[in-house]
This record gives sequence, C-alpha cells and structure tokens, in this order.
Amino acid sequence: MLRYECKKYLNWKLFLCLLILFGISCTISFLRYKGVSQASDTAVSEELYREYGGELTEEKLHRIEELKEECDRILAQETEMEGKYSRGEIDADTYLAYREQYHDYYSRREAIEAFYERSLQAEENGTWLIFDSYYEELAGSMGVRPALIFAVILITVLSASCEKKRLFRVLCVTKRRRKTIVRIKAGTVFVCCAFLSVLFYLKDLLLLVRFSSLRCLEAPVQSISLLAAFPVQVSIGVWLALALILSLLLYSGLGVLMVWIQVNRL
Repeated sequence: MLRYECKKYLNWKLFLCLLILFGISCTISFLRYKGVSQASDTAVSEELYREYGGELTEEKLHRIEELKEECDRILAQETEMEGKYSRGEIDADTYLAYREQYHDYYSRREAIEAFYERSLQAEENGTWLIFDSYYEELAGSMGVRPALIFAVILITVLSASCEKKRLFRVLCVTKRRRKTIVRIKAGTVFVCCAFLSVLFYLKDLLLLVRFSSLRCLEAPVQSISLLAAFPVQVSIGVWLALALILSLLLYSGLGVLMVWIQVNRL
C-alpha cells in the first residue's frame, strides 16, 4: 500500500504543476526583494546601519547624535555661507568644499533623520539597530502562501482522486484496515507537504541571503519593526527556526486534514 501511494506522486504532470507554482512564487518574492534593494533610500540606509548599527552602546548613541547634529548644522549654514562667499569673506575652494558637504548631507537627510528616530526607539525599547526591510519582507511572506496552498491541494486531491470508490470500500471493509490505509495516506501526504514547506521556506531564506545576508541573528526579534510586538523574547535566529517549524506543521497539518476529509467521503 505504501509503494502504491508513493507511485501516485511520481507523475510528470504533478511535477510540472508544482514547478510552475514554485516558479511563480520565486518570481514574486524576487521582485519584492529587488524592489526593496532598488528603493531610493536603501543604499544610504544600509550604509548607516553598517557603520552605526548593531547592538546599541553609549559610544554608538553618541556618534549617531553627532551625525544628526552635523547634518543639521551643515544644512542650516547654507544662507550664511552663500552670504560670506558673495561678500568675499571665503574663497571659492572653501565654498565649493562646503557645497559638496551640503549636497552630501542633503541627499542623506531623510535617511539620517529616520535612522536617528530608530536609534531613539531602540534605546527606549532595548532592541538593536538593524536594517530590517528585508526581514520585514521575509516576515510578510510567512503568512498565507497561495502557491504553497495550491500545491498542498494538488497533492491531497491526487491522493484521494486516484482511488476507485468501490475498490476503496472493499479495502476498508474492516475498521482496522481503514485506519491503516488512512494512516498510510496521511503519512505520505504529511511528508510531501513538509518537503514543500521546507522548500518554499528555503527559497525565501536564500533570497534574504542573496540581497542582504543573514546579519544580526543574535539580535532580539523585536528589533524588526514589523515584529516589535512579538510576545516572546527570542533572537532573530531562533525566530527563523520557529517560523520554519510552524510553516512545516501548518501546511503538513492542512494536507493531513484534507486527506482525512476526502477519505471519509469515499
């Protein structure tokens, strides 16, 4: 019976359907991560978080405050420096050097202000300063996965649709025999759905590594803005492991439930 169940899934049509679903999911996820990487402030923000981010210390907070003050000071001097240059109080080289500084800070102003606000929040909440946009994409993709749900439905429908009702009723003539068959079917579907869950999860994890690498895994998961209200104090690394286990149990359990319902209708 187990060999018969396994043969059902050695089907090129099923493989093709699953490949198409997986390909669609990969494309959508890739475009979402790429959208984050191509955002106007991503490059500047990543540079700030690389230089000042991580676990907060008094030294880092002081440096961030100095950066914010320097930015405000340079931007506020524009009118003053133009006046000095027009009156001949400073030479062209000094003025051009100032204009370069001004344009540099002006282009980074919004990112610096947002970074400064995040540092104050992190200090107040006891979290780390991390660039969390990619982690937020990962957290968002861990909700309902339509492609994975369709894949689970395909597998469970295939498990029951290949049975002939009369033959199945003969095989399940005794209660013990019926339980054995249901257990084999449920076990096979559980393994298939678990494999797909891990595959879809690894796809998102590899995209995260591709675009940002796995930084600050030891940081509290509450350091990710989207998960600031997460009820358990765990690290990002532990959260990633828990998310994998939860995804595996959720979609495998869904597959087993659908098989149980379908078998009881035969």
